[in-house]
Amino acid sequence: MDHKYLIFGTLILLFAAYSCTNKDEDERLFPKVKTLDVSNITDEGAVFNGSIEGVLTNKDITDHGFCYGFPDEKAPLGYTKVSLGKLDESENSFQAQVSSDLLKDQTYTVIAYIKASNRIIYGTSTSFVSKGGLGPEIKSFAPQVAGWGDTIKISGKNFSDKVANNIVRFDQVKATIVSASDSALRVVVPVDLSTQKSTIGVTTAEKTFLALQPFQIGKPVIKDLTAKVPFGGTLDIKTQNVNGKLATFYVDGTLITSTQVSINEHSLTIPKTYSYGAHTLRITVFTENTEGSFQYEAPYISDISPKQASWNDKLTIKGKNFKAMPENTRIDFQGSECSTYNYTIVNDSVIQLKVPDCVTVTKCNIGLLNNYFTTYFPTQLSMTAPELQSIENNQFCIGDNVTVEGKGIQSSETKLYFDGKYVDSGVFFKDSTHVQFSIPEALDAGSHKLRVKVGQLESNEIDFSIKKLIIKSITEGISCRSGRLTIVGENFARYSTQNTVTVNGTQIEVIERGETFIKVRLPYNQLISSNPEMVVQVGLQQVVINTNISIIEPWEKVSELNVEAAYGAKFTIGNKFYFSTGSLGDGQFYCYNTDDKSLKQIADYPGGRVIIPVCFVMGSKAYVGLGNKTSLQKFWSYDSNTDRWDEIADCPLDAYSLDWANNVNRAFSFVTGDYAFVGNTLREFYKYNSNTNKWIACNPSTNIYLGNINVGFTVGENCFVVSGNNISVSEYSPVNDVWQNHGSREYNYTKSMYDATYVGKLNKLIFNGYRMYRSEYSGLQYFDPETKKIGFFFPAVSYDINLFSTEDGRLFSMYYDTKTNKQLIYEFNFSKYEQIKSLIDGN
Repeated sequence: MDHKYLIFGTLILLFAAYSCTNKDEDERLFPKVKTLDVSNITDEGAVFNGSIEGVLTNKDITDHGFCYGFPDEKAPLGYTKVSLGKLDESENSFQAQVSSDLLKDQTYTVIAYIKASNRIIYGTSTSFVSKGGLGPEIKSFAPQVAGWGDTIKISGKNFSDKVANNIVRFDQVKATIVSASDSALRVVVPVDLSTQKSTIGVTTAEKTFLALQPFQIGKPVIKDLTAKVPFGGTLDIKTQNVNGKLATFYVDGTLITSTQVSINEHSLTIPKTYSYGAHTLRITVFTENTEGSFQYEAPYISDISPKQASWNDKLTIKGKNFKAMPENTRIDFQGSECSTYNYTIVNDSVIQLKVPDCVTVTKCNIGLLNNYFTTYFPTQLSMTAPELQSIENNQFCIGDNVTVEGKGIQSSETKLYFDGKYVDSGVFFKDSTHVQFSIPEALDAGSHKLRVKVGQLESNEIDFSIKKLIIKSITEGISCRSGRLTIVGENFARYSTQNTVTVNGTQIEVIERGETFIKVRLPYNQLISSNPEMVVQVGLQQVVINTNISIIEPWEKVSELNVEAAYGAKFTIGNKFYFSTGSLGDGQFYCYNTDDKSLKQIADYPGGRVIIPVCFVMGSKAYVGLGNKTSLQKFWSYDSNTDRWDEIADCPLDAYSLDWANNVNRAFSFVTGDYAFVGNTLREFYKYNSNTNKWIACNPSTNIYLGNINVGFTVGENCFVVSGNNISVSEYSPVNDVWQNHGSREYNYTKSMYDATYVGKLNKLIFNGYRMYRSEYSGLQYFDPETKKIGFFFPAVSYDINLFSTEDGRLFSMYYDTKTNKQLIYEFNFSKYEQIKSLIDGN
């Protein structure tokens, strides 16, 4: 746009505005203002020229001068003003040297003006192209030392009176200018200034002047801070010359995080770990420090009462700020490893509690302890030692329960010392003043001293004595293995297990204790000679008894056989016992004659090696098959009269394999009438007719329990199956074709037909037994088909035996002796059994 047209338009507007202001003024003669051409244009500025024409005297003109600015700015209000003040009366022209705020090669518009009667009269305008001007010049600034956010006055010349035309920097950080004139600038120290000393520079019209004197941030000053800070509260600080971005805050020398609220206001959250009392705040800015102090109102202890106590005594703790404590605060008794949450905060300065019995030191410090802070009272609490006052009696037997009365004796750490030595004696408390314990087995007869010790606290000693053990007699003159004896005497230990009895060096079971006797049971599986040496021990006391007891042994050894056999076939025909070598041979069979105690080898089993097969006898013939062997389903019959094996029809039952780890035998048999029944654990049954040589399928009731180990036998017209899993007995009536289950018992049954035999003379099935769910041999058991009961039978000479009975009612056992490598055969003497069976547990 042409600047001449702009100037012309501006003047027209000014004139129109002036003409419309007041029509009465139109009739008056006002001075005319002319803006003359700019002269003396150099790189150091230019001279603005103006003139006045009119009737008013100069004394009516209160101000005159020039306005100048860029043509595109709002004229003249947005222009820079050069005021020359009151005009002399003799002057009709005026000029001004403008040396600053001029940019090189820029076009400026200049308008002269006068001010008269509170009116400003603008003249015509002119324009010129600047060759530049003088730069700004700083003469001084004050104050020279201040803080962030403070206002600094910069004095000089050649500034622009327009704020936007000036730039002030502290080093490279730009400052905010509050006001401006050609000779003074007011600026704010920038908060981003990060150096302690800096140089102030002013830039006007693209020319910069740097002050010769440096500006310096003043020393930090704490003007005010919170005097008392509550527990977990904040410390509010008012400062001077502290910039939160550059300052560091320390409490007692520890760096702490701060929050700057304003330029000179800060807030610190005091950690809960700080203790009660005065603390020092230090603020560091650059290398300068300022300090102040405040009081932290954390909980603390000022006194305890009493200072000597015993357990359960009421203890009062005094102090301050208890209600401000976190919930997880505990009272700690330092040195005793004891603390408690069981206390009551009475008010802000009083806590009450009972001294816990875990305080077991002579002296300790009491403190408040939590996740935030720890504070202890310096004066120690002294603990009163326990005191023994009386004992209910002074003569006791081992195991007697004794009550001692005293003070300060109840604690979770109370220990009893007998004759200066600690002995675990089952301490418990009847109440806070009575302790009860059992006389320990580690004491001998005679006088003793008792003392209570709880940690470091020791009581006085009190006297008592242990009664002497006296043995008078043994009431029985006859016994046997598993038989019972009664020992009569005085001062036995209170409990059966505290009385130790040995026979020939072997400890035996004490099954009952009375005031004047103990009853013992001789071991199951150990042979004991008559008139054994017996020793009774109670505590450290021992009494040796030279007995006069006859030990009766029903099992009598009758033969030693030079045969190796294990898990083979076995059956009895008449009074002869037949058995195979089983896993230790290749089908060899032997016959043992119980009448003349002779042994002979018979015809080999055609099926070769067979392990735990099914065996049953019908008349003079025995039938063997289904064992763990090569021909799994083959059966052979043996004629004892001709010593001959003949193959019979195959059994339809599936083959099975032997589980050696669990002694599993899945098949079993029993004979009734003209039929032999063979079954397995899947309740698959077949019956065999020896006349037709045929197997016929049967369908037994589900009311029969079969485990992994089973044995069958026949009594009269009925048949029984005993299962070895938690001994379950099932009974079968062939006449009615009905099964009935007689329930389970508490013993496991083992090794199938090898350790079981039916003894017709006793009408009992005799078998080995183990306790349920544990490997504990329980001796021979019996099942009575008439009463359907299970009980104890006299134990065998070994737990690993083969039982068999003869047609004439005799009972035998055979086991392999690893010491002699022989099969030992024992016969059971029923006459001796009748003599002693009342001594056997369970009969």
